[in-house]
Order: sequence, then structure tokens, then C-alpha cells
Amino acid sequence: MATVAPDAIRFAKTIGAFNFDLREPKAGETDVLATDKGAVILPKLYRRYTNWSARKKAKITSQNFEKFLAEGSGGKPDTCYETDDFLENGVHSASPRNFAELVEGGKTIKFQPDGLVFGEAPSTLVGAAGTPIKAF
Repeated sequence: MATVAPDAIRFAKTIGAFNFDLREPKAGETDVLATDKGAVILPKLYRRYTNWSARKKAKITSQNFEKFLAEGSGGKPDTCYETDDFLENGVHSASPRNFAELVEGGKTIKFQPDGLVFGEAPSTLVGAAGTPIKAF
């Protein structure tokens, strides 16, 4: 697979309407990749938008995307830091932001992907039996 220089990537400035007619290509069908010239949305934002769009279509939520993003998945908002602040001050002193603050009105993207560092919840690695793995 050919790589694309980061400066050749065009990042979306807004979130368009979700297209429910798109399908994942079958194995080996890579022609679509050569013709897809659209702007790129940060994968985390795309996943949140996909989740909300499906819920909205199924009438599971009446929230607009802005509120859905602000409240987060399962009531836990995505925390992020501006990259410069994070590098200068570290994880314990950088100012945390709600990711939704950076998507104005739930539509206008106010960041560049390399401008953010995301906080992740702690996790535990477990084996097949469901017991924590503490060493390798």
C-alpha cells in the first residue's frame, strides 16, 4: 500500500451529513481507495459521529450531535489536551478539555489532528480466563 505524505492529506473543517449508503469494500476491492479524494475526519470524531448517527436514525436518542459529544459515551466525555500544553506541562499539569469544545456547534472542526492528545481511561489486561495479566 502506498503511503501519503501528511501534508498531502486534506482535513475536514466541517462534519457533513452521514451517508448510510456507503459500504465497506469487499476483500481485495481497493479501487475505491484510489478514487476517494474527500477530506479526512479524525477517526475518534468519525467513530463518535457514526455512533450518534446510528442512534439518531434508530430514534434511540433525541440529542443533537453537540450534546451527544459533550456528554460522551456512557456519560463519560472524551478528555483531550492541546499538544503544546501537554508537551510543555505534562499530563498532570496540562489543562484538560472536553473534546466537544473543539467541535463548534457539533459541526465545525476547530482543531488539527496533530494539535490534540487524548486522555484514555485506565485499563487492565486480562487473559482468556478473565484474570488480570500482571507479567509476561
